[in-house]
Amino acid sequence: MPDAQHATIEQLRSAAMAPGRRHRGRLLAALSDIRVGSGSAIETDFRLTCQEAGLPEPDLDVEIRTPDGALVGIADAAHPRYRTLVEIEGDHHRVSRRQWLRDMQKHAAYVRLGYEVIRLVSTQVRGPRPRAPQIIADALRRHGWPG
Repeated sequence: MPDAQHATIEQLRSAAMAPGRRHRGRLLAALSDIRVGSGSAIETDFRLTCQEAGLPEPDLDVEIRTPDGALVGIADAAHPRYRTLVEIEGDHHRVSRRQWLRDMQKHAAYVRLGYEVIRLVSTQVRGPRPRAPQIIADALRRHGWPG
């Protein structure tokens, strides 16, 4: 959703370099962790946690299409080489019947296209011992990742 972007990385860098900016070093260091495409804070937490665990960096907000080009959906994170998609399921995926039905159809279509779909919730991504990195590593290994 490019229209939802509040600032570019260059605008953030300029803001960090403004005269008198407090915590400039921390702000500049954080810029290296920014990726365009992350749709939420929990998706960023997921990516950074997996990065810290040594997993390959996923592509973000990836359009998944049928062989004839029809859009099936947009995966939160993807490892196309390993045919693995990751969906971070916020609470609205559980409480909205419309969203839940859409997710069921989308994930079934992803599987028909040959992807393994990993669905994660906040308790697997956040906390003192997040399980997401191990879940993703196991899936990637099933699809040939040597890690």
